[in-house]
Amino acid sequence: MKIGRNGNEIDEIKIRRECDEIDGMKIGRNGNEIDEIKIGMHVDEINEMKIGMHVDEIDEMKIGMHVDEINEMKIGMHVDEIDGMKIGMHVDEIDEMKIGMHVDEINEMKIGMHVDEIDGMKIGMHVDEIDEMKIGMHVDEIDEMKIGMHVDEINEMKIGMHVDEIDGMKIGMHVDEIDGMKIGMHDEINEMKIECMLMKLME
Repeated sequence: MKIGRNGNEIDEIKIRRECDEIDGMKIGRNGNEIDEIKIGMHVDEINEMKIGMHVDEIDEMKIGMHVDEINEMKIGMHVDEIDGMKIGMHVDEIDEMKIGMHVDEINEMKIGMHVDEIDGMKIGMHVDEIDEMKIGMHVDEIDEMKIGMHVDEINEMKIGMHVDEIDGMKIGMHVDEIDGMKIGMHDEINEMKIECMLMKLME
């Protein structure tokens, strides 16, 4: 999961982005130190896997915004690299694995940004409807575990934002090419070639 962005190199779950040093799941950003799976910015208190920014209350695996690195069910906004269930930014509605920012209340692993209610593993912003573990931004409909921003159609668990290249669970927006789990925005991906605008999936 090595990712190079703006000269940043990430090894496994270690991410260097405005972070002096990260050990294991410890992340320090803007002088903030987080232990184990606790991550977040401007967070007064985090319980267990609760993380987020300006989040009134989060239950269980809740994670907010500006999370640099998360392990396993990783979620957040401006996340360069995540391992496992990767999720991007500006996700309005998420079911089960919900994540986001400015969330008044989240149940179970529900997280999202400006999400009034989350149900299932659904994630996305301005998403009319998502089925199963669908995630994305401005995505009318996604099939299976598809995730992305302005991505017409993504296969399997594709996600990412501004990621040049990722191995394994590939994530990124403006991705020229990804191997395996291919993802991108207004990009051409092998196997599942996508056109801009979700016209096909709006059935």
